[in-house]
Amino acid sequence: MSRETNHFYEFGPFRVDAGRQLLLRGGQPVSLTSKAFETLLVLMQHSEQMVSKDELMKLLWPDTFVEESNLTQHISMLRKALGESPQDRRYIVTMPGRGYRFTQKVREVSDSGELLVQSHSIERVTVEKTESSQLSAALASFSVVRQRRWNWILGTAVVTAFSVSAAFWLARRQPNSPPPAEMKLRQLTTNTSENSVTNGAISPDGKYLAYTDTQGMHIKLIETGESRAVPQPEALNGKDVEWRIIPEWFPDSTRFVADAYPAGQSPAFSSSQGSSIWIISVLGRPPHKLRDDATAYSVSPDGSSISFGTNKGRRGDREIWLMGPDGEDARKLYEIGENGAICCLHWFPHGQRVWYGTTDKVPGGIVTRDLSGGAIAPIFPPLETQTSWEYTVLPDNRLLYPIGESGAVGQTCNYWVTTLDERTGASTDKPKRLTNWGGFCPNGTSVTADGRKLAFLKWMGHSSTYIAELEADGNRIANPHRFAPSEGQDHPLDWTADSKEVIFASNRNGHIGIFKQSLDGDTAEPLVTGKFDEADARVSPDGTSLLYIAEAGYGSKGPLRVMRMPLAEGTSVLVLTALPYSEFRCARSPSSVCVISERTEDRKQMVITLFDPLKGRGAEIVRIDIDNEAKKFHWDLSPDGTRICFTRNPQEPIEVFSLDSHATQAIHVKDWNNLESLDWTADGEGFFAADGVHGGMVLLHVDLQGSSRVVQKFQGGAAVWARPSPDGRHLAISEYRIDGNIWTLENF
Repeated sequence: MSRETNHFYEFGPFRVDAGRQLLLRGGQPVSLTSKAFETLLVLMQHSEQMVSKDELMKLLWPDTFVEESNLTQHISMLRKALGESPQDRRYIVTMPGRGYRFTQKVREVSDSGELLVQSHSIERVTVEKTESSQLSAALASFSVVRQRRWNWILGTAVVTAFSVSAAFWLARRQPNSPPPAEMKLRQLTTNTSENSVTNGAISPDGKYLAYTDTQGMHIKLIETGESRAVPQPEALNGKDVEWRIIPEWFPDSTRFVADAYPAGQSPAFSSSQGSSIWIISVLGRPPHKLRDDATAYSVSPDGSSISFGTNKGRRGDREIWLMGPDGEDARKLYEIGENGAICCLHWFPHGQRVWYGTTDKVPGGIVTRDLSGGAIAPIFPPLETQTSWEYTVLPDNRLLYPIGESGAVGQTCNYWVTTLDERTGASTDKPKRLTNWGGFCPNGTSVTADGRKLAFLKWMGHSSTYIAELEADGNRIANPHRFAPSEGQDHPLDWTADSKEVIFASNRNGHIGIFKQSLDGDTAEPLVTGKFDEADARVSPDGTSLLYIAEAGYGSKGPLRVMRMPLAEGTSVLVLTALPYSEFRCARSPSSVCVISERTEDRKQMVITLFDPLKGRGAEIVRIDIDNEAKKFHWDLSPDGTRICFTRNPQEPIEVFSLDSHATQAIHVKDWNNLESLDWTADGEGFFAADGVHGGMVLLHVDLQGSSRVVQKFQGGAAVWARPSPDGRHLAISEYRIDGNIWTLENF
C-alpha cells in the first residue's frame, strides 16, 4: 500500500474512515464520540484477539489514571452504535474478568472499496531502526497501526517523552557533540478528581514535595513516596480554610511558606483579604503564623526575606512588602493606585534584581527592577508580548512560562523559555518553545536549586452537561444524567422555545462551536462553526432565531459582534457590536425584551442596554457600580423581561432591578455568601445559584425571600451553573472540574 493511499477498513456492514474518524453504515455516518472511536480502532487492530482491560486503558489514556468505569462506558457507547443488544454480542464479546474480543475479520480497502488487506488483525508497521537518531532506536520495537494515521491512538507516556526529546535534540545538536539527556517526566501524586491536587512545590534539594488537596496540606519524601499530613494549626481550628504553597522554599530545604485563605473562593479571585501567611517545617514543628490579611509570594535566594502582598483594592492587592524570615522588619516596597493591582514579587537567582506583575499596560504584564533602585522596565519587548498566567526564572536565568494553545480539544498548554540578562532583566533572545505536550496544562512551577528538576501541577479541565428533571416545587431534581457526552468541553447555553432541545457550546471539533440536540436524541446538530475560542448564545424571544457571540482568536479582546441566524435554516446577520467582555440575555414570549451588559473603560460600572434582535441597539436602562473585575459580576434577565438580577461580587447579596419602576430590591441569601453564578428559575420566582465550598461547589435554589436549598453538591467541582427549560420541567446543569496531580520534569 502506497503512502498516498487513504486508510479505509470494513467489517460486517460497517466501513471505517480512519483519517476522518468516521464510522459509516450504508454510507451514512454513525454517531460516535472520539474516545469510543479510538476504542473501536484499538479493538479492530486486535481483531479476533482478546485485549485485556488494563491494556485497553493504557492505550486509550496513556498519561492519565482513570477508573475502569470510563472504559465500560465507552464500550457501551460503541456497542450501541454498532447496534448490539445484550442478547446479541455479534461484534464485541466480553471475556469475564479479563477483557474484550472483537469478533469480526477486518478488511483494509481502498477508497473505491477494492480489497487491499485481509487478516485476523490489521497489519502492523514496525519503525525501522536507524543510526542517526537515538529516538528511532528506542522506538524500533514499538509497533503501531499504520504509522501515519494511527500513532496518536497507541502513544504512551514513553513515546511522548521521546518525541519531545528528539525535537529538542535535533534543534540544538552540533556536529560531533553528544546529544543531551532526554526529557524525563515522573508523576509524584495520584489523586482522583474528587480530591484533586491544587498546588505544590519541590524543595531546593529535590528531596521533598509539599502539596495541597481538598483534604489539606501534605509533605512527601520523594525517594520513598512516604507522606504525612500537616496538622491544622490550633489558631485555625473551627475555620474553614484552603492552603496555597508558594514556589520557593527556604534554601536549607527544611521550611516553606504557605497562605491560608477562606475556603470556597476561586483561586483566580483570592487576595490578601481574609488570608494569612504561615511557616511550615518538615521537621514536625507546628505551623507558625507570620501575618494576617496578607498573601506570600516568594522567599529570597538567601532566605533572608519574604515578599508578600496586602491592601486589597478594586482589582486586587495594591502593595508589595518585604519581611524577615520570621515576619520581622516588615516594610512596604512598592504600591499602585486604587484602580490598579500589583502582585507576586520574585527574585532573580543572585538576589539583586526582582520582577513582578502589574496591571499597568506593559508588554506581557510583568516588569523588572533592581532592589537598590533604578528604572522599571518590561521584560518582554513590545513586539514579543506573551500572555501567560505565571512566570518562573530558572537558576540559569531562563524565563519559563506556559502558553495556552488555540484549536485543541481540551486545554493544551506548553512551556516556552527566553533567556534574560540579570543585569537589566531584559530578554536577550526570542522565546522558544520547550515542550510539545497535548491535553493538559502546567501550573504552579517550582524548581530545585541546581536547576535540574522542576515540579508542576499537571491539570486537565473537564466540562460536562447534565440534564435533570425538576420536581413540582422547582427546587429538587431527579434522574440527573450526562447529556451529549464527549471528551471535549461542553456547556449548556439555552433551550429552544418548546423545551425539547438544548443549545450548547462544545469544542468537540477542535474549536468552540454552537450545537443543538433534542432531549431524547443521540446526534448533536451544529449551528455555528468556525475557528472560535469562546461562544455564547440565546434564543430570541419569539423562539425563531439564535442570537450568538463567537470570538475568534485565543484571548481575543477586540469588539464583540452579536449575530442572528434562523434556527431552522438561513444566513447569519449582524445585530450590533459591543465592548469586550459583554454578555446578553433575552426574555421569553410574549415579551420581546433583550438586553446587553457592557463594562465601562474605567472598569467601575456595568451598563445595561436594550436591543432589538432585528433593529439592533436601543436605549440605556441602568448603570450598575461594580468594585471588581467583570468576571465576578453575575446577572440574568427574568423570563418575563421585567427584572434584572445581579450580584456585584460573590460576597454581596442578590439585587433585583425593575425595568418598570427602576427600583432595586436586595435579597440576602441565608447561610451562603460566595455566589459564583446566577440564573432565574423558569417561573421568575427564584434563582439557581452556585456557591463555592471547601473542595467543590453546590448548586442552590434561592427564593425571593433569600431562603435556599441545596439542589446538588459537586465534590471537586470548580464551576457550576444551571439553565431551566422554559416549561420548568428540566434543568440543564454545567459542571466544570479539574483533575490535578504533581509531576516533575528533568533535563529541560
